[in-house]
Amino acid sequence: MKILLRPAILATLILAVMLQGCGEDEPEDVVVVDVVQDKAVSRTKLLARTEAPGVIKIKKEKWQDVIVVSGPGSFISAFVSKKGGDSKDLSKPTLVRLRIDRDIQVSLQSFEVTRAMGLSGQNYSGIAWFKGQDNVETLALGYSQPIYFSSVLKLAVKVDDPGVEKVLVSATINRKDTGKDEGTGPGDSQNPFP
Repeated sequence: MKILLRPAILATLILAVMLQGCGEDEPEDVVVVDVVQDKAVSRTKLLARTEAPGVIKIKKEKWQDVIVVSGPGSFISAFVSKKGGDSKDLSKPTLVRLRIDRDIQVSLQSFEVTRAMGLSGQNYSGIAWFKGQDNVETLALGYSQPIYFSSVLKLAVKVDDPGVEKVLVSATINRKDTGKDEGTGPGDSQNPFP
């Protein structure tokens, strides 16, 4: 008996033969990987001699923990800018200190010594000094490898020079992404640059 098959029926039969057994196999074990992503966040604080909303008052000759971040995370970079002061007087420094976890000191540097050492521009120390306009100086901290911390990161300053009017401290770190907004990203209310 001769059966004439149309092309559509023939294509359906071929497809049915090819798919036969595709759903019959035992399902493979599916491995679910919990990907923990890091996200970069920035924190910025302004210190000044005068009191104002959102501004931290400079305490004379005392260490002030300006940026404190709970871990785990990793330090990416920071910059500290100061306006005013006599950077030639080494007896009245403006100091910047970066500590992690159980008070492990990563960096302790003054504007005055960094400038005197000529650490302007790219160098291997991870710290660079830059001169700006209108008596503004900036220390940039950045290292070739991430600095991991498990419990806490503290970026502190100590202003001994009475001529320093303002200090702007900013740090960028990676934190474990919790899916929540920590209120530190773009668009959040941050202090304007002085």
